[in-house]
Amino acid sequence: MRKLFYLSSIAFIFTSCIGKFADTPSGSVYSKREALSLQKVKYGEILSLREVKLVMEEDSANLGAIVGAVSGALISEEKSNAQKIGASLLGAAIGKGSTRLLGKEKALEFTIQLEKEVNPILIVQKKSKNETFKLGDKVRLISTKNGRWRVAPK
Repeated sequence: MRKLFYLSSIAFIFTSCIGKFADTPSGSVYSKREALSLQKVKYGEILSLREVKLVMEEDSANLGAIVGAVSGALISEEKSNAQKIGASLLGAAIGKGSTRLLGKEKALEFTIQLEKEVNPILIVQKKSKNETFKLGDKVRLISTKNGRWRVAPK
């Protein structure tokens, strides 16, 4: 029973870590901190557009490895020390790999010519199901207090 409680707790922590990446800001998704805050806007036109992948930061993948290692150790609680070590290493590898696999997201890389600017800029953001972009689209670039920019239809 105790083992089931530990494993359930670890599964909850692991899914919570993965879930925090579900709503990363895009052109149509804002964080609560960004709501009702002053933001700058620039206008431009899409010169090029391609699909890319966003991957989870290394520290998040390491968290998956830690959760996996602890899970392996708990599962092998009644085994020999060598089996516990083996189970922990296997759990760490599975945890890190699954975190990386689940942490990949589709994104768009935009090259945008801003109005009244000489050089184009490049920006990458999470792909949104609610927005579609194509070459030549007029777009808004919206900045936040922390210096990040997002692309939204004009």
